[in-house]
Amino acid sequence: MRECATVDEAKLLAYLLDVDRPDGGPKARFFLSKGAHVGDWRRFREVLREHARSNPV
Repeated sequence: MRECATVDEAKLLAYLLDVDRPDGGPKARFFLSKGAHVGDWRRFREVLREHARSNPV
């Protein structure tokens, strides 16, 4: 169910926004280039949740 989408804080901070991780670094660089940043991770989480609610997942 899209409306129940969750985004784990640890996954955001330690994976999706961590450029030093070998497995998450490319994703982090992409998201950072689009304006996401660690200091405003809650906003980024809401953007991801809204995307999941509004689009096929």
